[in-house]
Amino acid sequence: MSNLMRSIISIISLVEVCLSESPAPEKIPSQPVVDKSDLIRWLIDRYDNLVVAVSIRCATVLAADAFLLGVVTFTIDKYFSASTGSAKSGLTLLIAGSLGIGLLIVMLSILFATTGIVTIWAPSKKYIGAKPPQRLFFHTRDTFEQYPGFDSFSESFRQTGTADLDNYALGELWTVMKLNHMRYQNLRKATMCTVFSLMPLFLAILGMLVQKVASE
Repeated sequence: MSNLMRSIISIISLVEVCLSESPAPEKIPSQPVVDKSDLIRWLIDRYDNLVVAVSIRCATVLAADAFLLGVVTFTIDKYFSASTGSAKSGLTLLIAGSLGIGLLIVMLSILFATTGIVTIWAPSKKYIGAKPPQRLFFHTRDTFEQYPGFDSFSESFRQTGTADLDNYALGELWTVMKLNHMRYQNLRKATMCTVFSLMPLFLAILGMLVQKVASE
């Protein structure tokens, strides 16, 4: 009996040792709490930078359009001042029509590129909606229309709660996202017009070469 008791005590002791040496359950790290106010302001800064990047690309397209415009006008002046063929010939009409179409497409590209750099006209309801969100303290025009003087601006800012400020910031974020989308679409249109303008200009140059070879 004493041996049996010793065996039971040994087993209990062994179990206690095993339990005491078992690793504690691993704690799952808690997810960091994201401050939505900071996230909104970070997104506003991000989309502001995207708008600036689109404006720089539009300026590059505009520079290319200015170069093409100079080439087209120079070519038109030189061609018609040196042209000795019949003005009613089919090849002359083809060259003149191609130059005119190319010039028109370049002008469209200039228009789209300019509106991609700066908003010339007020954004349509298609982009901002029939009732745009309030963007007080985050948008210059809305703020100055609401508060023409500094005293009213300062007093209203101190009385505005965090929830209202977040709501105004969300309105600014939404508007900046819409603005970036609108200007990027204008950039795409301007780039497409610039590329398409090369086709009629190439056709006009080809026609002038054919006409020159035929006249020799």
